[in-house]
Parts: sequence; C-alpha cells; structure tokens
Amino acid sequence: MYHFRHPYSYREHPIFPQVQTHQFETSAKTCQVVMKDLDTLLQNIEHNQGFAYKIKDAAQKSNTSQIKTYINELGISTVPEVKYNPDGIQFIFTAKRTQIETCKLTLSIPW
Repeated sequence: MYHFRHPYSYREHPIFPQVQTHQFETSAKTCQVVMKDLDTLLQNIEHNQGFAYKIKDAAQKSNTSQIKTYINELGISTVPEVKYNPDGIQFIFTAKRTQIETCKLTLSIPW
C-alpha cells in the first residue's frame, strides 16, 4: 500500500504579530475598579436590608431609573445597566476607555 501526500498539504506555521500586553494590563486594572464597585453593591444588598428592599420594590414596579438612583447613592464610579424579571436581577458593569470596552462584568442574582 502506498501513502502519498497531497502536494499542497504542507503548511507553514503562521506568522503572528509581536505580543503587546499594554491594553490587556490596562483592562485588568480597570476591571479591578469595576469589581470594587460590584463588591460595594453586593455588600449593600447583603448587609443593608432597607437597600435590598428598595431595589426589589423598584424592580417590581418596573422603575429602572429609581434602581439606578439607589445605586448612584452608593457612590460607586461604574453604574451598571440593570435588567430584572420575576426570577431575579442582573447588573451589567461595563467600563470603557476612549470608546473601547475594557471590562464587562455581569452579575445575576436570583430573588
């Protein structure tokens, strides 16, 4: 039995550009700030029953702007997009730097 290789089956290794990590490092730094904001929000939901009540009450009334007002009052620098349904709430934290999304964290919490 003979084994022949197709004449065009030989592939050279692709040439990749030099690795640049500046954007990657900057994004990681930005994510740390966003994670602190997310932690502040979680701490208030967990330890401040009045805050948790206001968030859920506003969600049940479909009052997204009020939820954002409550979150703004926490003094965090990244105010998340908020989505909710009867099963829970979702906070989407997005950080941008010069129109480039550098970090996006999504937190889903069941009611």
